[in-house]
Amino acid sequence: MKTKVIHEQAMDLSFRAKQASKIGDQEIAVDLYSQAAHLESQIAEYYFDKPEIEPTRSILIRSAAFLNLKAGLIEESQKFIFFGLLNLKDELIRNQLNEALEYSIALKSVDIKTASENYGYLTTMRQKSIYYVLEPVLPKFGTSISLESIHDFSEGYLKSLKAYAISTFNDY
Repeated sequence: MKTKVIHEQAMDLSFRAKQASKIGDQEIAVDLYSQAAHLESQIAEYYFDKPEIEPTRSILIRSAAFLNLKAGLIEESQKFIFFGLLNLKDELIRNQLNEALEYSIALKSVDIKTASENYGYLTTMRQKSIYYVLEPVLPKFGTSISLESIHDFSEGYLKSLKAYAISTFNDY
């Protein structure tokens, strides 16, 4: 497998998809992102069992996750996200995969075309969002936080993210 050539083809398709999206041709953009995701996914899967090829392996897994997100292929994206979160050591890539996981959760309940079209809106929305901090209710608990607090927080955060996304996307 000529991984470098295939990766370059995927990056070219991704660039063309971004250009199509900029001029408003979402149908072509989705198709190009899907092609790019398919190619990048092949390479990333090839490197799954090759931890000695770091950091190339981590970068390709992250790339496959995001290209699949951009193509609206949420379940495929989550495969790479979860593999990466379980098997990668690079903290920067781990943080980026956590971000991809948030996107995938927000886009999971919509169809492929809508997910692909709205990926850019979620990115913009997230860049402008407020970062939340979880703290214990009373200082006597120190820095410990209950699982119930984390559960409540994540439910509320996802509901607000989904509500904002739906209201924003309904305008288009």
